[in-house]
Amino acid sequence: MENRVNQAHQLSHDRIDAASGVGFSFFDSSDRRNRFVWHRHAKHQLLVVTSGVSMLQTERCTYPLHKTRAALIPAGIKHETTVNVGCEFGSFFIAPELAPGSDEECYAIRVTPLLSTLVDEGRKWNELDCSGGEASRFFAYLSDVVRGLSCKMEGLVLPSPRDNTVKDLVSFAFERLETVVLPDVVETLGVRERTLRRKVQTDLGMSWRSFIRLARIVKASQILDTSSASISDVAFGVGFGSLSAFNNAFSDLTGHSPSRWRNRGGNP
Repeated sequence: MENRVNQAHQLSHDRIDAASGVGFSFFDSSDRRNRFVWHRHAKHQLLVVTSGVSMLQTERCTYPLHKTRAALIPAGIKHETTVNVGCEFGSFFIAPELAPGSDEECYAIRVTPLLSTLVDEGRKWNELDCSGGEASRFFAYLSDVVRGLSCKMEGLVLPSPRDNTVKDLVSFAFERLETVVLPDVVETLGVRERTLRRKVQTDLGMSWRSFIRLARIVKASQILDTSSASISDVAFGVGFGSLSAFNNAFSDLTGHSPSRWRNRGGNP
C-alpha cells in the first residue's frame, strides 16, 4: 500500500542540502502512496500540491495540503510528508539567506493566483545549483510573496500521529471524507476493527468518530476559505448528513458559524 522512503523520491537529502545555488525546484507525481519519513533540510522548502492531497506532519500537528494550500517548511524543521496515490507535487528549496529568521514551526500558505503563476514559472529552475542575477531575483521575490501569504499552522489542524497504521488511516480517510466508513478503512489497511479503534484512541487521544468529525470540519474550513460553494454543498461534500449537524459541529469546534468563518478575514 505504501512505500516508506528515507530519501526523496528521486533526489537525496544530501544533494538538496549540498546544493550551492540560491534555490531550485523539484516536481514529481506518485503512482503509489509514498511517505518521506522524518527528516529536515538545511534550506527552506515551499511544498506545493498541484493535484490530489498530501499530508504534512510536524511534531505538533498534521496539515492537509492540496491545490489551494501549500506549506513553508523553514530550514531545520523536522517533518514527515505522505504523498497519496495520484498526487502531483513540487518543492522549491530556497537558500536560508534569502529569508533569514529563526522559525520553529511550519507555515500554512494560501495559494493565490500570483503564487500559482510563480510556481509555474519556477519549474524551469530545476538545476541544483541555480545562481546568477535572474535566479536570485526570482527566489528572493518568491520568498517575499510566500512570507506575505503565510500563517502559523494552528487552530483547525489534525493531531500528529506516531503509529504508522494511524498515519495511513488519517491520510486515507481525509481523501474520502464524503463517504468513508470504518469498515472500508479496516479492509484497506488490513487491520482488525477493534485494533484500529484502540490505535486511534491511543495515538490521537480521541475516538474514530471524534477524529472523523474533526477531519470533516478541518476540510470544510479549507473549502470555505478558498471557494464560493454554498454552505450546504460544503456540508454534504465533507460527509455530513444534514446541514444542522454540520452547523452544530462547526460552531462547536471553531466557535464560529460557517458563514461567520467565511467572512472573518481569511486566516487558514
